Amino acid sequence: MKLRISWIVCLLLVAGFFVSPAPAVFVKGDTGPISDGVYVVALNRPVALSPGTAEAPGPELTTLSPALTWKAVTGAEDYSVYVSNYPYGSANIVWSRQGVTGTSVTIPNGILVHGEKYRWNLQAHAGTRWSSVSNTLYFQTPPFRAPVAISPGSAQAPGTRISTLTPTLTWSASIGADNYTLAVSRYPYGSANIIWNPQGITGTSITVPAGILAKGEKYRWNLQARAGSRWSPVSNTLYFQGPDPGSLPQVTTGSAGSVASTTARLEGTLVSTGGLPCTVWFEYWTGSASATATARVTLSAPGSFTQDLKGLSPATTYQVRAVAENARGKVVGSTVSFTTAPQAYLEGIDVSVYQRAIDWTKVAAAGKSFALIRSTYGDVRIDSTFPANIRGAYAAGIRAGPYHCKGFGLTSTTTDTAVIADAKSEAAYFLSVAGSYIQDGYLRPVLDVEQADAQAMGSAKLNLWITTWISEVRAQKQVEPFIYTSQSVAQSYLNAETRPYARWIARWGSTSPSVDWDFWQYSSTGKVDGVQGTGAGYVDLDRFRGDLARLDAEFVI
Repeated sequence: MKLRISWIVCLLLVAGFFVSPAPAVFVKGDTGPISDGVYVVALNRPVALSPGTAEAPGPELTTLSPALTWKAVTGAEDYSVYVSNYPYGSANIVWSRQGVTGTSVTIPNGILVHGEKYRWNLQAHAGTRWSSVSNTLYFQTPPFRAPVAISPGSAQAPGTRISTLTPTLTWSASIGADNYTLAVSRYPYGSANIIWNPQGITGTSITVPAGILAKGEKYRWNLQARAGSRWSPVSNTLYFQGPDPGSLPQVTTGSAGSVASTTARLEGTLVSTGGLPCTVWFEYWTGSASATATARVTLSAPGSFTQDLKGLSPATTYQVRAVAENARGKVVGSTVSFTTAPQAYLEGIDVSVYQRAIDWTKVAAAGKSFALIRSTYGDVRIDSTFPANIRGAYAAGIRAGPYHCKGFGLTSTTTDTAVIADAKSEAAYFLSVAGSYIQDGYLRPVLDVEQADAQAMGSAKLNLWITTWISEVRAQKQVEPFIYTSQSVAQSYLNAETRPYARWIARWGSTSPSVDWDFWQYSSTGKVDGVQGTGAGYVDLDRFRGDLARLDAEFVI
């Protein structure tokens, strides 16, 4: 009986030795005993399948969001996956995912970067048990390649002719691109002639909106892809031409109208556009002189067009012709002539409180066409007769406008900050008093700059003050003030920036100013019916260099 039990025990022990493998515990790749001498079976190591190879740097992928796959481990509950970039290792892990079930996981967008080297591996997990780390696979991401422009167009200029002004531009996608930026330029091509530049385009096509392209024009286009803050190289460039350009335009020259001593209105008619947008203008000249071109205007349909000429010479014969041009070429209308009238002057006055109450009806009857009326002095004093004067002049049909007399007190040693502050203060005061008369029907506002003040301040401070005052008034009223001053101040103190504003020049006597002028104060001892004045009853006399049409066109708001 004892022998039988011993053999049975021996047989059971021998059988157990071959059936059960040596017990071990795997914890993240390590083995060890469990307390109380109990052992469990370790998880097998998973096998990484794709993407990648066992040797670095591995194959180049065609996506930035590949699916990682591996062979399942018997008894595994889930897996932990690790991806690192070059130089590889735990310090360079760019993505990890724990608790993955199944045998694959896709790396989300935004993790991998173009043109980098990566490797990955994983571990299986069940309860508190971990397998050892799997084999490691290496792969590379594709470089950020340029998209490929597909259509419309060809690789050589001028390219194919399209049949629509709203073509759809198409291209192949760049791997990993978030969006695209596209540029269309017109001949002569280049960044200076880009006419359409949409950005943030998703997808691989976009339609050019109406109003961008024109018939008969030459174009080229290309694009770039963007991923985050990174840009791909620029794509290939395609060239194309707009639809059939049509024919030459037709234009006729009309006779000049509103001809005065220094102004005229040129008239023309665009008879046909030739089926294309046209630009039209005039060319004019005297004698054998070269032609001068006026500003160009774009017309999309037949019709009349005009151009007002200013600054012509009095009593002079001019030749003029209308011109039209489209993508097919340029044509000119017949040449016509007109003769400007002899030099015309308008007579006017400038007044202040010293002229006391004025009968403006009598002033108008005396042949005075305009009046410049003092409103303010410095930033503390209003001319008490200003409201009555400007209303009375306007009611009598006289073109009237306010002028502000610059205050004294600043010198060449005054700081720039103080100069600017003073100019702004005076501008604000002037606008608070005269602002309601700086509107349609009144003359543009004037700044009176006296010689003594110019001498005290010097050129630099004076010009800083003037430009500040003018800027303030312009910004508030959207009109351009001009300057009253003497000929000597205009010549000696105003600089290149302020001199063009000096349009009202004081030079008493029979000789007109030798500097450019539009208004000329030629006397300080004038006598005009309706003006009493103080003392001898004098009033300043002024002359405008032109006729009423020019005054209205250039100086009446």
